[in-house]
Parts: sequence; structure tokens; C-alpha cells
Amino acid sequence: MLTGARVDATEAYRLELLTEVTGAGRALDRAVEVAAALAAKPALALTVARRAIDAVPESSTAAALLIEQLGYAMLNQTRAARQQSGEPAAG
Repeated sequence: MLTGARVDATEAYRLELLTEVTGAGRALDRAVEVAAALAAKPALALTVARRAIDAVPESSTAAALLIEQLGYAMLNQTRAARQQSGEPAAG
């Protein structure tokens, strides 16, 4: 990016600048599909995931794994997680 060099989608994917390559003319449709899937997720889970992702580049591998584990542990305590697992809601 900083050099201004242009790369095609295949090369960008190889360099891990993208997570997916779509067929010609499908980018907008696929973006809407991904956005809809994300919108269906619990907002708290998305916020925790986004904050963990933001923290990882500045963390050691051990710290990154701990951040992930703490996020899962916290989210598993939510009412939404209990309802999804079929556990009775806590009083």
C-alpha cells in the first residue's frame, strides 16, 4: 500500500490482505451477505471480538490467547449464551 504498487485480487489474497475473493461483479452482494450475517450476531459478542482483534497486534501470543479466552469466558456468562445452550436463565 505504501509504495503505491498495484496487485490483483489473487496476489492480495496470497499476501493475506484479503480474506476472500469473489467472482466478478459479486463483491457488493457478498459484502451485503457478510454484513447481514454479522448483524444477526449478538452486539456484545461483536464488540468483544473487535476489541480483542484490535489488542492482538500489540500483544504477545500468550497475551493474545488469554484475551481470547477471557472474551469467551465473559460471553459464556451472558443471558444470550445461556438461552442458546438451553440452560435456564439465572434469577
